[in-house]
Amino acid sequence: MAQLLGRRPARGDITQIAGYLEERFGGVIPDVTLLQDVLLTAWNLGPRERELSSGQFLVAGVTALGVLLREPEADLEAARPDIAAWWQANLDKLGAQGILEDRSGVPGRPLSWQARVARCASVDAEDRTNDL
Repeated sequence: MAQLLGRRPARGDITQIAGYLEERFGGVIPDVTLLQDVLLTAWNLGPRERELSSGQFLVAGVTALGVLLREPEADLEAARPDIAAWWQANLDKLGAQGILEDRSGVPGRPLSWQARVARCASVDAEDRTNDL
């Protein structure tokens, strides 16, 4: 959204974008109010009285991403540096929450996404964006 607008979206931008994408979102999740709620939450603009559960945020967030992307491969490639920077900025917080722990107990298991993120944090920014 920030790339589309050329700046951080404001509440009004999100309302407008959610209205535009409501029909596509509603084809997957009938409660179209979740689209605006998840976008406001993602940008830390959501009202506290309507907090989404983690499950609602996950499902509605992935659905929102799906309806926002017109060319997923190109769009995700363009977002890769921003995603890597977000992971880097939040790595300590995510680690403290236990999100980066491998709880599988399977020896020799291929690197999980959590391990890949942790590995990416130890290399420089240019290399990190190529690892994600």
